[in-house]
This record gives sequence, C-alpha cells and structure tokens, in this order.
Amino acid sequence: MKAIEFHEFGALADVLQLVEKPTPTAGAGEVLVRLTARSINPSDVYTIQGTYGVRPSLPAVPGNEAAGVIEALGEGVTGWSVGDRVILMLGAVGTEGTWREYAVVKPQFLVPTPAALSDAQAACTWVNYLTAWIMSDELELQPDEPVLVTAGASHLGRAMLQLAAVRGFKVVATVRKAEQAQALLDAGALGVITHPGDDLAARWKEITGQKGIAKAIDAVAGETGTAVFNAMAPYGQMIVYGLLSNQPIQIDGRIIFSEATIRGFWLGRWLNRQTPQVLGKLIADVSAMFADGRLAPHVDTTVALDDLAGIVRVATESGAGKVVITG
Repeated sequence: MKAIEFHEFGALADVLQLVEKPTPTAGAGEVLVRLTARSINPSDVYTIQGTYGVRPSLPAVPGNEAAGVIEALGEGVTGWSVGDRVILMLGAVGTEGTWREYAVVKPQFLVPTPAALSDAQAACTWVNYLTAWIMSDELELQPDEPVLVTAGASHLGRAMLQLAAVRGFKVVATVRKAEQAQALLDAGALGVITHPGDDLAARWKEITGQKGIAKAIDAVAGETGTAVFNAMAPYGQMIVYGLLSNQPIQIDGRIIFSEATIRGFWLGRWLNRQTPQVLGKLIADVSAMFADGRLAPHVDTTVALDDLAGIVRVATESGAGKVVITG
C-alpha cells in the first residue's frame, strides 16, 4: 500500500516521502479499513516538524483523522459488514498514522459515516468539532452571550459558528484578511474583526456593546493573542488551543487589575481524562448533529495521497483552508 512517511523531523518538503508498505491484514477482533479520506490538521504539520506536544517514534506516518470503507473483518467481529462506510475515532490507529491506504483498527474505534456526509467531510468530524464543543462547554457559553474566536475563517472557527447556531451563543470572529469577513457574517457571525489592522478592543465594544471581552478562544497567540488578552474584561476567561503564529502571548503586570485568566487546551489530554461514559455521550451527541445536518464539515481543498508535492504545498500554504487527502 502507499503511505506518506517521515524518517526525521523537519520541513515537510524536506522530510516527507511517498513509500510502499505491506498492506496489513485484520487479525481476530480487528477490522481492516480502506481509507478514502484523511484530514490535514495543524497538529499533523507540527508533528512532522517536531514541534508538537508529543513526538512519535521514527519512522512515522502522519495523521489522526480519517474515513473509509470496511475491507475485511477479523474473526469474532460482529455488528459490522464489509462495505460499511466508517469514520475512525481519534486514537483509532494509535501511533500508526492515517496518511496511508489501509489501517487495521479495533471495531470500538469505528463510527458509522452518516449518509449526509461525503467521505471527505467525514474525515473532518472529530478534531475541530470536538474541540469547539468542549471549549464552549468549559466556557459555559449561554444563549446570546458573545465569545471572541480568533482565526475565524479556520475550520474550527466555522465549526464554532455552526455550534453557535445550535446552542444560541454569538461568535465575534477575527480574521487576517478583510475579504474573509463577509463569508463569516453570512454564516452567522455577530461581527468580524480584522487583526492585525483593527483596534481589537474598540471593535469588540462596537460590535457587542461590552467594554471588555468576557470569554475568548484563541488559535493564533502572538500579536493577536496578546491583543485579545489585553482587551479582557475583569475576571475574563481565555482558552488558547493553537499556536498558528508560532509567537508567544505577551502578558504584563496589568493582569492584576483584571484578574483575567488564560489557559491552554489540548484535545488529546482532555480525552484521556474522561470516562468511557462521558466520551460515549459526547460522540453520540456530536454524531447525531452530523446525521441530521446541524453540523456539516466544509472541505476547501482535496489532494490525492500519491501527490506528495501537492500535499506539501496545501499543508503549508495559508490560503488552502480545510484540506483532505483523498484516494
């Protein structure tokens, strides 16, 4: 089978290779899935570069999210059939990676693909939507309450807008390019702030009528994250889940006057802390919303698994949007 692999950490163009690996077989209690779509997330890029929170043993295949079709059932597997469309849950492949043609997984790590979703959409269901869902829960967002979401044009930013439509809270998004604003307004954003560029605190007050930001979710850090934190209201809460700028948030002594809080969020660590009962309900709730169309992943760009140059290009360019590896 074909797979994308790296033998050292570094720039994607320098370390990724298209290789042939033995096609695995399903053992007892296992399922062989022919993968047809795999999401590219920032965490995948950071892992290849060696800057993510954990480093895999090398050589390694990148990727965590994927969807496909059941190719074979191992002895003793029930409840599934060859030909079933499935989504791999996070962690389904362990450290094996999903940027490959086939994967062997335990059946408990599979979820039926809703008929409403294409395989490409199905490959984008977990990382961003679970992150958006959990962070909105942890911020205890209420109906009509505004929350600032940086990188609003990202896949997670759009997931937050879809979730806001379901739960009733309001999203004020930041974007780097002013031309991205109208699409977010059309998707339900209460307002859009271009940053760098706009006076973030002033625009927040103009949009919401509130002097300070009570709740914020940041994927950027750096200059934008710093501006968000400096605009926080007394006792404001800010969750940082990304580092798109690769720059630090600067916090000065004025934090003593706001008593605002800032903390990180890492989906993998959060999932590891939960009981099977909590995870089961979370997955069931999110899956139901995919099935009835309340949540619908948007895919901007697709690239074939055997197009290594194309994968490198779209994984590293800022304008590619949500990218899925197909084939």
